[in-house]
Amino acid sequence: MAIFTRQFSTMIDAGLPLVQCLTILAEQSESTNLREVTGRVARTVEQGSTLADALRRNREPSTTSSPPRRGWGDGWYPRHRLPAPGRLHREAAALKRKVKSP
Repeated sequence: MAIFTRQFSTMIDAGLPLVQCLTILAEQSESTNLREVTGRVARTVEQGSTLADALRRNREPSTTSSPPRRGWGDGWYPRHRLPAPGRLHREAAALKRKVKSP
């Protein structure tokens, strides 16, 4: 997936159209599942959807019957992993006081 993402980014930065990038990546993929999903995403974008919507709709191979997963594109953020900015600021200030005090 990292290679796919790097190649996708490079092609977009080079100015290739989005659908062409997705089509090329689908054709070159060695993974059957990735090829299938990328091809469906390319067709969905070509029909007028945004990339985010196409990814959301086509995140799984068509043979998978599992329910859709929630992810970053769905507006879901793992709050248990992201401490509040105020808390980080207070902790940093407390640490500075400990270092400066004799």
